[in-house]
Amino acid sequence: MSEDDNKIVTMKVRVTPEFREKIIASAKENNRSMNAEIVHRLEESFFIQKQSDDKFLLFGNDAEQIKSDLKKLQVAMEQLLNTEKREK
Repeated sequence: MSEDDNKIVTMKVRVTPEFREKIIASAKENNRSMNAEIVHRLEESFFIQKQSDDKFLLFGNDAEQIKSDLKKLQVAMEQLLNTEKREK
């Protein structure tokens, strides 16, 4: 890890007074400073987004598998119907 990786940078953000009060209340409730509360919530939002992205990928894979299974089932049913027609 380089020295730059350990640096903390300052960011300035503008929020409404009401939003600031929510941050203060949440920070007090969680025994954090306002800064720690903001950082925690930002980190959490990225973690939640990553989980959502991962689930979306899994659902996409599941959908492809279901689509493939349905196609196989359709082919099998068509074969059964053709066999039944030939036997009549």
